[in-house]
Amino acid sequence: MINFRIIGILAGLLILFGGLKVHAVVRWLALLVIGGMLLGLVLPFVVVPASLTLTQIRLYPIPFALSCIPWLLWMAMMGIAAGALSHPLLLAARARAGRPVHSARIPLVIGIVLAAGAAVVQVRVLDGEAGRKASRLVAERLGPGYRYYTQTLQYTKPITAASAKPTVVSATVQAWNEREVLNVPVRWEE
Repeated sequence: MINFRIIGILAGLLILFGGLKVHAVVRWLALLVIGGMLLGLVLPFVVVPASLTLTQIRLYPIPFALSCIPWLLWMAMMGIAAGALSHPLLLAARARAGRPVHSARIPLVIGIVLAAGAAVVQVRVLDGEAGRKASRLVAERLGPGYRYYTQTLQYTKPITAASAKPTVVSATVQAWNEREVLNVPVRWEE
């Protein structure tokens, strides 16, 4: 995982030493991220079953709110960066330097489309055969008093193709009802 602070430092250095040449790229990337994050406002109710998200909010409001803080801070930083980089004086300086001034709509729309595409892939993978198997294995352990959602899937393949070791599938399944939400790990070999 890339550390977001490093990205911010690199973007700042690029702007500082790259001037107007880099300005449009960093502005475009900030707007792209904002577009994806805007869709992130509704994804917890679309990708994850809405009843699970609402149950988590009802049962664990403080941890749920705390889990949103990094996302909100990142969104605020990108908003501040995009706003500063879209300042009329900077855009006028770009125009005076003969550099094109691009619309903010294009990276915003591309960010939304990329986030939507990633959400579709996530839903397809987690609702696929392996995701259903993970939910089924946990349901066999916990019984019918819960609803199930496969939250994560991870495939661990042998290092060499000639290896006789099978692929290990690890998953985390969320089991919930009106009283609790459980994260249940499950593994099997394919």
